[in-house]
Amino acid sequence: MELNDGSLHIEDNITDAVWNDVKSLLSGLDDIALILKDNTILTDVLDIPDAVSSIQFEKCKFAAPTELSGLKNGRSVIFKNCKQDLLLGNVKLRGVVCNYFEISQEGRRVSPDLLSPDIEECIFNSCVCVGKMPAVFKQVSFIDKIRFTKNKKTPKIATEITNNNEEEEHEHLFFDDCMFQDHTEIAINIHAKISIHLENCRVISTDERFHSSMTFPANSEVIDIKIIKSNLSKLRLSLFISSIENLIINDSSVGSLQLATIENDEKNAIYNVVITESIVNELSLRYRDIVHELVLTNTVFNTAPQMFGAKISEGSQFPKRKYFLSRKGEHDASCYRTLRFMMESQRNRDLEGMFFSLEQESLLNTKNKIHKLFSISNMYYLLSDYGTNYRRPLIIFLLSIPLFTIIYSLIRSHTVAVDLPPDWKNITNSLIFTLKQTFQPFDNLKNTQDIQKGDLIKTVFLTCVAIANTLFSFLLLTLSGLAIRWRFKRG
Repeated sequence: MELNDGSLHIEDNITDAVWNDVKSLLSGLDDIALILKDNTILTDVLDIPDAVSSIQFEKCKFAAPTELSGLKNGRSVIFKNCKQDLLLGNVKLRGVVCNYFEISQEGRRVSPDLLSPDIEECIFNSCVCVGKMPAVFKQVSFIDKIRFTKNKKTPKIATEITNNNEEEEHEHLFFDDCMFQDHTEIAINIHAKISIHLENCRVISTDERFHSSMTFPANSEVIDIKIIKSNLSKLRLSLFISSIENLIINDSSVGSLQLATIENDEKNAIYNVVITESIVNELSLRYRDIVHELVLTNTVFNTAPQMFGAKISEGSQFPKRKYFLSRKGEHDASCYRTLRFMMESQRNRDLEGMFFSLEQESLLNTKNKIHKLFSISNMYYLLSDYGTNYRRPLIIFLLSIPLFTIIYSLIRSHTVAVDLPPDWKNITNSLIFTLKQTFQPFDNLKNTQDIQKGDLIKTVFLTCVAIANTLFSFLLLTLSGLAIRWRFKRG
């Protein structure tokens, strides 16, 4: 061991005895960098002394299940081109807090003995992983930047893999109960198949202006992205032009899902998009071809989903109308119009009607309150949900019969008082009069004897109400009939 300029270089293999000697040597010192190169690690516990601010392993082999811990407020922890014993060797980082963490195996051929540590209960300001990815991040807090990089295979290695019929490389990134700051930048530049799993993760908000991001280059080949029980409402996931096969989100909140591509992209297919019981701020699937059924059940969308130029399969499942929160402006209307055209081409009348209603409401909400309140569009919405709901006008029609009966009874009564008993004869005659106006249009104009005589004001008022009764009933029955015809029309 050689201590020089604040660095301690260790040439011996690390056993319990050697590690105790290291701790004794560093007792009372401060801000020491440990450097281990070409060592074999044989101890189960590497509890880093308080004197150490950084530690670097280069070309080391871990022959025992080693736990690395104890570094608090450190500068860096670095692993370069390290290996582990296939049967016993492994590394677990626990409770490490440092500004910079790196695990690098750049330029080395992929083999089972490459070091792939488990990382638990750590805090990293910056994290860089090059080559083979760590096995799992569990209860890890990321503050600033995270970078995962893996270069393409060399032609020689690629040829060997093809000749040996070996499976293509597939990297996995597991984040379990991890925390990201709202300005964390996650850059994933892995030239191999990759799957990402996030469970019970969250983004901590410190400033509304900031959003964390996870970006992929255009040539990425993503097999799976799974987000389970996570609060990532301030995370922007960007997969523009990237290849992705499966996106599964359940019981989570996610910020922006940018999955768009360009028109006529050869790799525009996504096999599965399943988002259930979740909250999504923004979803873009422009020009994507969703191979299997799109599943978005019980998912709240804070902005209208963007499906311009996309293809979705028949049998796709969408949430109910109330789950689409944004309904204002031309942009929202165009988003819902695109979905309406898709459902119309599939002859799905229920979903077509829902998206038509959302489209019209988005256009209606661009008007001022007074114009909106008295517009025909608003009346059309209130009475029949823009001609897509045949039940609503029927219900209003049935409710209007007792309503007009009460109105006619009040008009016909000579005296109105709460303490008087009901005049059942008057009520019965008013009900009959209501039914005549409802099912015999303008009956009051044909049979003037039913109109009370001797009071001109009452006569005129009763006639006007009867005409309104007839017109309103006719309108409701017409709207219901048109909605039924639309629902069952062919072609």
